[in-house]
Amino acid sequence: MLSVIRNIVVIVVGSSVLVLSTLQAQDAKIVADNIEFSRDFYSGVHFSAISESAPSFGYQRYPDNGPERIQCDAGTFARSEHRKPWLKSENWGESGRPVDKQTAAKLDTWIKLVEAVFNFGPSEVKLVSKSRVRVSVEWTFEARAANRTGSSVRLTFARPLYDKNQNALLHDFEGSLPGIGGKTGRATRVKFSFGYLIAASGFELSEAAWEGLETPKELENKPIDLSKFDMGPKPTDAEGFLNRAGARAFNGDMTGAIADCTRAIELDPNSVTAVYKRGALKLQKGDYDGAIADLSRAIELSPNTADYYSDRGLAKLRKRDNDGAIVDFTRAIERDAKNAIAYRNRALAKNIKGDADGALADYNHSIELDPKNVNAFNNRGNIKQAKGD
Repeated sequence: MLSVIRNIVVIVVGSSVLVLSTLQAQDAKIVADNIEFSRDFYSGVHFSAISESAPSFGYQRYPDNGPERIQCDAGTFARSEHRKPWLKSENWGESGRPVDKQTAAKLDTWIKLVEAVFNFGPSEVKLVSKSRVRVSVEWTFEARAANRTGSSVRLTFARPLYDKNQNALLHDFEGSLPGIGGKTGRATRVKFSFGYLIAASGFELSEAAWEGLETPKELENKPIDLSKFDMGPKPTDAEGFLNRAGARAFNGDMTGAIADCTRAIELDPNSVTAVYKRGALKLQKGDYDGAIADLSRAIELSPNTADYYSDRGLAKLRKRDNDGAIVDFTRAIERDAKNAIAYRNRALAKNIKGDADGALADYNHSIELDPKNVNAFNNRGNIKQAKGD
């Protein structure tokens, strides 16, 4: 009888260990996926990292191989593009004094430390806490690097209350990283905080300021049920990638949003929403040929949607294809006679072609539909003034 009881205990304990191991593996995947998401997101925005441990420094980087800057006790160093020579510079590397090789190597090593955080491979992951901080939810994990022994690291992720995306951004990292540079290969203990800046109305706002502006007033002081806020792995279906694309675009990561739309299209080639969204994002980013290709595909999938013609017309207008733009704006108006934007844009194209009377007629229609649009009044006034009216 005693041996039977012992066997039952062993089975129960074994099952508990198996469940715990499975949960740890799931958490490790979630943390790994969100580190990857953070790396990709931060590469597409004006990224900021602050080292709160020795060596103490602040690092900022613009996307698309743009300028980067390091501020530390020794001064401000910058370069106009990644991998260009470092300068001691106060204007993002546009001018300044070249630095010596030792200083350049030190600055490059600091950047490698930042990059190493986003290449961290977690194992033995444990959720330490989940809490609300101002207008965000934060998750803090402890983890060890995969295939390594030693002390654990601590990672904190955050996501705004209004963000329906399952992924969260890495905001804090504290712990040891494998040795970078040098001959000893000794681990380096670091404490970093991360964030980004977003362009809005001609200014750059900090992440906290942006989230504060965008959080609905009713959420600011409303108690929340933390159990309804989950941090999940990366999406696995078209809808998930499409939802994440919307969140990334909203927060200024156009490159990442386009990549997520592409993944959604790969999973569902006939998703007109994904095709159109990618075209609209390319239009915003200035890739007019890419926008026209995607918007043309969206029109094939849904030939009676006015906005698809209107946006394709705008892409053509920006490519100086005024005739093609007028055709598309006309098609948009035929499908939606109350499309004030299409009337305004067609008026602009007609005016560029020298058809002042046609432009005035379209501005009149757009003002009837949208009497609060100041630009329409200004443009109509300029045309009348040029005509001597």
